Amino acid sequence: MSFSGKYQMESHDNFESFMEAVGLPDELIQEGKDIKSISEIEETGDHFKVTVTTGTKILTNSFTIGQETELESPTGEKVNVSGACHNPTMSFIHVAWVYPSPYIYASI
Repeated sequence: MSFSGKYQMESHDNFESFMEAVGLPDELIQEGKDIKSISEIEETGDHFKVTVTTGTKILTNSFTIGQETELESPTGEKVNVSGACHNPTMSFIHVAWVYPSPYIYASI
């Protein structure tokens, strides 16, 4: 199953607490809490390019399944991915990284 395509966020439960945990300033959290982001995923084999557009902010990250890489966080900091796996039968991508304080992960 290919993940390539454009996706619009339908809901973002616990958005404010998650963004606080990653260090986003309160003013940006308040700006973004009602905006529905659009994610564009380009998949080429085990390589993924994910571009998330939230209002006027555009964040693009690329990674390859099974390889360590550096991603940009919502605050603009660079973080190293400690692992990634792709399970085509489960229809999701899981990317995990160690952030400066808590362990944070994201699933697409």
